[in-house]
Amino acid sequence: MQAEWSEEVKNYDAAAEMYIKAKKYDRAIAILAKHGWWDKLIGVVRQLDKTDARCLGMCAGHFR
Repeated sequence: MQAEWSEEVKNYDAAAEMYIKAKKYDRAIAILAKHGWWDKLIGVVRQLDKTDARCLGMCAGHFR
């Protein structure tokens, strides 16, 4: 997958965007939080299904 390759070459911004488009939110959340990209993480929260307790919980944990 191209997102994994982007991670390998340390293009984390592109990797996070690709994971978001692929709806692999857990990977995107980890990257965004690690780099302190809080505005983008808020964008992910807005895209998540409100029943996705796992990913919403991941996001909430990073904002504490």
